[in-house]
Amino acid sequence: SAASDVYKRQLDTIDHPPDLLLLRLQIRHARTLALQHDPSARPVLTAAARRARDLDELPLMIDAICAMVPTPGGASTPGRIDEMYIDLAEQALARTDATPSRHRVRIMAALGVDLRLSTDQAQRGIELLDQAVSDAEQLDDDITLGLAMLSWQYRGFGPVDLPQALDRARQLRAVGHRTGELVLVITGRLLAGRCHLLRGDIAAVAEELRLCPSGGAPFIQLSAAAQDVVAVALGGDIPRARQRLDELEVAAQAFGSTGMDRIFAPMDLIVRFWEGRTDGQEARISALRSGLTALVPSLDGATAVIAACAGRHAEAGEILDRYVGDNTDHGWQSDYLAAFATAHFSYAAILGGRRDLANSLLRLLDEFAEHLVGTGTFVLMSADGLRADLLRMLGRLDEAVDTAKRATNASRRHHTEVLLGYELVVLADAMRAAEDKNGIAKTVAEAASLAQSTGGRRIRLELARRQLQ
Repeated sequence: SAASDVYKRQLDTIDHPPDLLLLRLQIRHARTLALQHDPSARPVLTAAARRARDLDELPLMIDAICAMVPTPGGASTPGRIDEMYIDLAEQALARTDATPSRHRVRIMAALGVDLRLSTDQAQRGIELLDQAVSDAEQLDDDITLGLAMLSWQYRGFGPVDLPQALDRARQLRAVGHRTGELVLVITGRLLAGRCHLLRGDIAAVAEELRLCPSGGAPFIQLSAAAQDVVAVALGGDIPRARQRLDELEVAAQAFGSTGMDRIFAPMDLIVRFWEGRTDGQEARISALRSGLTALVPSLDGATAVIAACAGRHAEAGEILDRYVGDNTDHGWQSDYLAAFATAHFSYAAILGGRRDLANSLLRLLDEFAEHLVGTGTFVLMSADGLRADLLRMLGRLDEAVDTAKRATNASRRHHTEVLLGYELVVLADAMRAAEDKNGIAKTVAEAASLAQSTGGRRIRLELARRQLQ
């Protein structure tokens, strides 16, 4: 880029620059490279951060650490745990004064995002992200506030937090308009769209995307396209979602592997599910698991279900034993994505004959009634649809029927046609198990009709698997 070339010329032409000037130029040059996802930036910024630390130049140390983040407000290595980065950020944070300041907010936000991706320090990451916004609100600095709120969106949230997340989305847009920072305006729209998506309101998602300004960094553009794919799929046009996803894959490949890992691959799993395809599913999950640590609980939950369905109960049991303590003791249940993982673990527990564990896990889904579980770029399902099927498998048949009816009512209200088709299958199965023959034939016929009109082959497969048709 032009900026990169300018800094490079300055570095090449200044003879024997003082240490601090050299550091500043190195950081600025490497920052421009990092924003272009140039891997040569990382070792330069790491060395600069350590040199600034040794010189006791905390602002420069924080500048170098934050410059390692390729997407403003994001993680240093998106979707992966970066121990070296976390160690440097911890050292920088420990050197800051407790009084709110621009530098302290920046390093808290940066560290909070990376810790949020870990399994053992996720709660501290959430606390740092919340504190970064709180501190930034005490400063007269819109850019710092905007950066803190960009990072805050990675904290994860559940139904109780949804109003706060929508308020943050409005704040992001307002700060973006005040500062002229397009990334804040776009991210505010996408965060609001994600909130509407988790409520199942795809019309509201479409409106946010319509109002979303064009332009911005490639990753932001891909995020908007991914949200659109989810809305199209849930709205009942699987062939169109596949077409849009194929276009997204081409764009993600042009952007680089980070875009592929974080956006295309999880989206492909969504569309494959509704297409009723299992080819390559375990390989895709395994590849994602090795690279996207933030999704590991959900991916391992999916693996546990696949293993249990294949009769590999020992493998499924090992996965359950690895996660159950964390998921019940460390607050995973308050997060939409973790709730999806919890549903998977419940399925695996039932299939493995561990009914008490399944009942315990199922209680963690209670607060997600009439919501979807997942995130804007990972698999989304109706929490009530999942709960109804689990209740049926546990023999809690009256609850299963009532919960499935609530799920179908919500999907009718929000016109999430694919979810409605799947939930009708679950409802018919629960009604049959409860020997409630009234309406089964009509329910099955409606599900079959939706499978045909949406292209949701998964619905047809479920009707056949459950011998409902």
